[in-house]
Amino acid sequence: MKFVDVILKIIAPLLAILSFMWGIYQYRISKENDYRNTLYKQQYDIYSELLNVTADIAVTEPDSTGTKRFRDAVQQFDHLYFGRMHLIQNEAVIKKMEQFYLSVQNYKDVNRSISRDSIQNLSILLANTCKKSLQATKEIYLKDQKPIE
Repeated sequence: MKFVDVILKIIAPLLAILSFMWGIYQYRISKENDYRNTLYKQQYDIYSELLNVTADIAVTEPDSTGTKRFRDAVQQFDHLYFGRMHLIQNEAVIKKMEQFYLSVQNYKDVNRSISRDSIQNLSILLANTCKKSLQATKEIYLKDQKPIE
């Protein structure tokens, strides 16, 4: 009987320690998931706004780049590009936004050397990059949309 008592005296504290450690682990995982969900929601909201703006720019005919709608869309893009995007984006998104920004600057120029198709493809590539960023945040991976050929 003494042997069983000794074993129980050893196992009981070990089980208590293991339960405590398991609780800490579960709490940490829960907090990490909360953080990921919050970051994902913020990224999703800002990326959605960004992609709506890039779509407005991408569907604009070359001879309509002087319209108020186009100028407003470019201004919205600039606000995102120079502002809130830097809170949540990753390096790949930054690079695609820079490409899009520089291309739009060229596209709105009268002496443009970039086509509407190029702007549309850059918009799609930016969308794919934003999607990958969201996927990395949630650890969910989907296929890319193909650019227009």
